[in-house]
Amino acid sequence: MTTSHQKSSFVFSLLRKLLVKLKTVLVTLILMFLFPGIFLLVSIPFGLFRYTFHKLTTWWEPSVGKIVSLRGTVFAIDTLYTQPKASVVIGLIFQGPIDLTLLKKRVRLNLLKRTLPNGELQYPELKQYLNKRMGYYFWKNDPTFDLSRHVMTHKSKLSTYSDSDIKEIYEQLIHKPWEVNRPLWDMRIVSNFYPKGSGITKAHSVIFIRYHHALSDGYSMLRLLSEGLTEQEKVPVNATPSFSGRDWVKSLIFWVTFPLVGLWELAEFEVGNTEPVPFTPERKIQRGRFHVGVTDKILVNKVKEIKNNFGVGFGSVVYSACAGALRDIMIAKGMEVPYQIPCGTILPLPDHPQKLRNYM
Repeated sequence: MTTSHQKSSFVFSLLRKLLVKLKTVLVTLILMFLFPGIFLLVSIPFGLFRYTFHKLTTWWEPSVGKIVSLRGTVFAIDTLYTQPKASVVIGLIFQGPIDLTLLKKRVRLNLLKRTLPNGELQYPELKQYLNKRMGYYFWKNDPTFDLSRHVMTHKSKLSTYSDSDIKEIYEQLIHKPWEVNRPLWDMRIVSNFYPKGSGITKAHSVIFIRYHHALSDGYSMLRLLSEGLTEQEKVPVNATPSFSGRDWVKSLIFWVTFPLVGLWELAEFEVGNTEPVPFTPERKIQRGRFHVGVTDKILVNKVKEIKNNFGVGFGSVVYSACAGALRDIMIAKGMEVPYQIPCGTILPLPDHPQKLRNYM
């Protein structure tokens, strides 16, 4: 009985994979037929209109800044002011107390007033909010900007904080809606934190940095925090993306095959999205509050130790841990572990600009 069931499951799984590949081939052929027309009749005209509209808007109204990049727009369409799903929260732990006045001073001098060699502000978006015009998002100056709205002490009835309290704050901030017409970032100081197993009786402090992904990617924020929260004039950011170069032969092959390979991968991803995912929540849950899991601290050195032991990349260890956790959950729930799960992966691009950007 068991052997027969296993054979039928194997045949069904094989037929399903073949069906997915067949659908991918058909979608790729359709995209190959449509792509030239879409590029010539849609992409180029809309690109020219976007550029012209951007220039006219900033000329007509100087308080309007840069237009949000296409990558940033992906996050800007979030339900910012009701149920944001693209907020990012970072927690920095320090020994001893943190002076709010000193923190504001560093943010003001090191970030708000920081300039590039050409004299332009490096992070003007810190004093700007999202403004939508004719379907496009712009950064617009906040005329009533007040640093005290963005750098503050965390309000709570607790006098001391444990690890579980810190995790709860993480989740609260992730779900917290953003204020309308206000910059999409803030910092909060939590004092009297006693981390578990620290072996230190002296109280710690935590600075929670919350920002929306429309404002910045992780690499930009890493640079911003390194420059803004330290006394050094310039802090090197060691987490530089590394890319293997191509010789002229590989470059030629890449650009010749790119149209077909790119359309194939796009079709494969879209077809994969139509396949049922075993752990997809019910619709009523998807429409409401989404779930966030906050784990215990995972040391970067531990990840590096694993990557060096197996001779793989840092990201490979992180992705493997996520995939393994999902697999364990499905097995514990008695679910069938699928052959693959469609998902998107964020990868950095080389030569990241020094401004706040989603460059990936």
